Amino acid sequence: MLAVDVSNYTTPLTPDALAQWQQAGVGLVIVQAIDPPPGFPTGETRAQLQACKDAGLPVDAYVWLWFDLDGSDIAHKLSMLDGFNVRRIWLDVEDTAAQKYNQADTEAKVQAALDLCDAYPHTDPHPTGIYTGAWFWTSVRYMDNTHTFSSRDLWDANYDGQATDDNFKSYGGWPARTMHQYQGTSTLDGIANVDLDFLLDLTRETPIDWPWLTWREAAINYKAIADALGQQLAAQGSATA
Repeated sequence: MLAVDVSNYTTPLTPDALAQWQQAGVGLVIVQAIDPPPGFPTGETRAQLQACKDAGLPVDAYVWLWFDLDGSDIAHKLSMLDGFNVRRIWLDVEDTAAQKYNQADTEAKVQAALDLCDAYPHTDPHPTGIYTGAWFWTSVRYMDNTHTFSSRDLWDANYDGQATDDNFKSYGGWPARTMHQYQGTSTLDGIANVDLDFLLDLTRETPIDWPWLTWREAAINYKAIADALGQQLAAQGSATA
């Protein structure tokens, strides 16, 4: 399934363009949760999430890990997602400041950020995935090809221009990738500064206007909704008895 990821550099997501994306087979938009400091383009996280919601496009979110900042930065970025049905979270691990820390501290910072992302409400049962590239992960200056996080799903940045799973070379203990970012800064149906992706392990089973891509996800979430309603009705019954 085709996917598109967007950031504060992306031009406005218009209804017409999003409709064209859907017609072209785009079934997921990954929105960056970001609140940039002065001097950078203004964050558009909530506007992008709203545009996708209005268009009936499911969304994931990704969060950049600054190694020099503490967990409050991650928590603040995640708060920008409040009120939206986010399918899953991805932690963007490619900050070269990692070279200032020893291996144990580097891995501890990644784990702490993953824990925060895992705790944030999302509709997919899978834990937070990792976005990175072999150039970063395998470098002795950064992650030294650690296998510590190989149980997490991998969103692999490899700009070979191919919307497939071909040519993946294992690193970090990952035998396969879940999503392939195959083309960087691009323009798609008039929307500039987007990246193009191919989601490998998940295809849409549900109607396009559903927030969950698979029947399993839908069943889990509808059960949770039904359980909550049941508890409310039970509480009301006890109050009137």
